[in-house]
Amino acid sequence: MPNTLIATRAGWITDPGAVIDAVQSALREALKIPEGDRTLRLIEHPPSHFAVPPGRGEKFTLVEVTMFSGRSMGAKRALYQAIVRNLAALDVSPSDIKITAECPLPRSTSASRSMCSNRRGLPGKHCNGSAQSAAR
Repeated sequence: MPNTLIATRAGWITDPGAVIDAVQSALREALKIPEGDRTLRLIEHPPSHFAVPPGRGEKFTLVEVTMFSGRSMGAKRALYQAIVRNLAALDVSPSDIKITAECPLPRSTSASRSMCSNRRGLPGKHCNGSAQSAAR
């Protein structure tokens, strides 16, 4: 169950649902996630709040996917290709797409930390052995 953030400049998207669906479809295709696993956010920033790298267009779009570790390099490549293909269908140039995939913790550690956080507030010594490492 990946968490996905799609960030871009405001003004060019006429159908926000189509952008979300394009990325969700890529996630389902490449990572084989269930249809109901849909944790995506689309944020359109005012141009003054979203810098575009030199050589990129006004539709520059950043897609950040946070998922459990353990995905194969092949699955990640398939995800990148599917996102680019699906956004290209919405007139976003491949050169205007930047994708980052983060796999911060092994699934068991993430689940343990999340459960502890939900029961006791902020992670502490009972979550992973030391309050100091939880604060990092």
